[in-house]
Amino acid sequence: MGARKENRAITSGSNQLTIDGSFIPNGSSAIATKYGYGFSVAYKSTGVWTVTLDDVFKDFISLGAWGQFATSESDAHQYLIGDISIPNRTFDIKHVGSTDVSGTDLAAANISTSGTANKVNFRAVVALARVPGAGVP
Repeated sequence: MGARKENRAITSGSNQLTIDGSFIPNGSSAIATKYGYGFSVAYKSTGVWTVTLDDVFKDFISLGAWGQFATSESDAHQYLIGDISIPNRTFDIKHVGSTDVSGTDLAAANISTSGTANKVNFRAVVALARVPGAGVP
């Protein structure tokens, strides 16, 4: 893990790693900028990005994603976590949005670059594979 910045918490006999990250989407192209350490992000399809964590781990404990926008948004937005793979150390973040704030017609949607203001943020908490008894050396 070297000189990389990370948050580490040891609780109830389990060794956990918390990775906070964010990125600036770029419409239907590769992301514009990544903020944080211990992961990479790739554009997958409309409104979907794949996050790959650098470290081997035993299991995901929790995953969450949320957005921030350059302007006061009157649209409805949701961020969904899916396509989780422990062996590949990956999960997808899917953005769905609607101009109908009731959220009744949400659909996958790309997010455009707006300087540094439009960001997708996430937090991944994982149980590290180095925990004794985890079955992984």
